[in-house]
Amino acid sequence: MNWRWALHIVSGIILISSFSCKKEVYQVYPMVYGHAGTALSIERAVYPPNSEQSILYALDALAAAGVEVDVQMTKDSVLVLFHDDFIEWDNSENLTCIAELSWSEIEANNEGEKYPIMRLSQLVPIMRNNSKKVLLDLKHYNHCTKEFENVETYNWALNNELAELESHKKWRFTANSRNIELLSALESGEMQKSFETENIPLAIEFTEAYDLDLIVIKLEGLTAEDALLLENADIDYCLFGVKTKKEIKATANFKPRIIISDNIAGTIAYYN
Repeated sequence: MNWRWALHIVSGIILISSFSCKKEVYQVYPMVYGHAGTALSIERAVYPPNSEQSILYALDALAAAGVEVDVQMTKDSVLVLFHDDFIEWDNSENLTCIAELSWSEIEANNEGEKYPIMRLSQLVPIMRNNSKKVLLDLKHYNHCTKEFENVETYNWALNNELAELESHKKWRFTANSRNIELLSALESGEMQKSFETENIPLAIEFTEAYDLDLIVIKLEGLTAEDALLLENADIDYCLFGVKTKKEIKATANFKPRIIISDNIAGTIAYYN
């Protein structure tokens, strides 16, 4: 064998080895969820946040992969979809909290309303007939009394509201909170759990300690260094606070698994 043939053989072996060892790179598109249904921000919301109409519009008309909704507990342990700390009651200037009202009072006020406050259990039949997902942002702080709700009661209320949801579909729901005490107390079965924070070292610590499925982070609170820490720890995360084209582009640079967007159409279009 002359030296030229030997050189060709060696080069071929090196080339084949380089291809076989090269890691395949896949473009992973995130799942886009609607914020409080279609959007939380007034200028983007087609319907009021957390309303049935807003949720259905996000899932059906805008083809979102899921929705994020805000969950609060009434004084008689019923969970309802409502975002704000206070609610203006009886068309007056008097403010109160969901935690200070009973479900019967809310139902009475719902009569005649075009966009009534939903009970969490009313979301079950909507989600039963599709393959979409829901992130439940659990809010259990009473801003009127400045106290946290009892975590055991909240746990009971959550399971009661979702009692009619088949166990094999419960995994499509994620319970999210900034309070690790609440998350650790939840007996959620197949439901996933996520911790919301901008403290990434703490997020990594809690993910391992409490077997969390997801970390939820506000876009403006995440740095490139933080994203690298999450990637190295192999932790899935979700970003919210996404509305403008600039924010959508910034979010894409981080490559989250889920984006909670106030601009569903714009976010989906960016990846297409």
